[in-house]
Amino acid sequence: MNKRDMREEAARQEYQRRYAEFKERGHSFWPHSIIQDLIATVVVFGGLLLLTTVWGTPLDAPADPTNSSYIPRPEWYFMFLFELLKLFPGYLEWVGVVVVPSVLVLALLLLPFYDRKPKRRPTIRPVAMVLGTLSVAAMVLLTVQAYQSTPAGGGELTDAQLLGQQLTDGQCLTCHSVRGKGGSLAPPLDGLINTYDTATLHNYIEEPKKVNPSSTMPAYIPASGPALLTHQQVEQIVDYLSTLK
Repeated sequence: MNKRDMREEAARQEYQRRYAEFKERGHSFWPHSIIQDLIATVVVFGGLLLLTTVWGTPLDAPADPTNSSYIPRPEWYFMFLFELLKLFPGYLEWVGVVVVPSVLVLALLLLPFYDRKPKRRPTIRPVAMVLGTLSVAAMVLLTVQAYQSTPAGGGELTDAQLLGQQLTDGQCLTCHSVRGKGGSLAPPLDGLINTYDTATLHNYIEEPKKVNPSSTMPAYIPASGPALLTHQQVEQIVDYLSTLK
């Protein structure tokens, strides 16, 4: 037996001795560990309940399968996977969706089987530390890139407001302007929320003459005739206009 094998055997025996000593000092699984798990579970769920009660849960608009302007975005903890898909062309999208996440998950699940060294100090595990650091750095970088690649104002506007911005750009900027961009046939939309409340703006978009009989703006939801927008789309536009203070 060479010196390296002797050192590994001594380390293994020391680890087993310390493990046996730890088990002798420790508590039994029942009931001590079960009680600790129950306490942790109550604290976590109680915290979630408190956060939900105090801050609420933001809900998006009801699903509308006919709305082709909706911008789907996952939650923040999946944004790096969302950005990862952009690295693969359409015919290779399955690699980013299935293969890459599966390989990473399997690497973590199988870690106890292919890494059985008794020593766990980070300073003597350069390969594992480098791979772990690179993985975390890649996830952070992809998450940042995902938020940067969202539509303009994506970091400040909600999903409903983003949809309202798209509708405003397509329906209103021929005559109106926003931040100096658009038409000049009608007043700018900036600051309207400082003069009119949301209900007035909503009614004005649907039927302008009911609010201002001299208005030349077309009715987007007239009492008779075809509607150019839905009530939900008008609400999204008003939601966006409320940000133009």
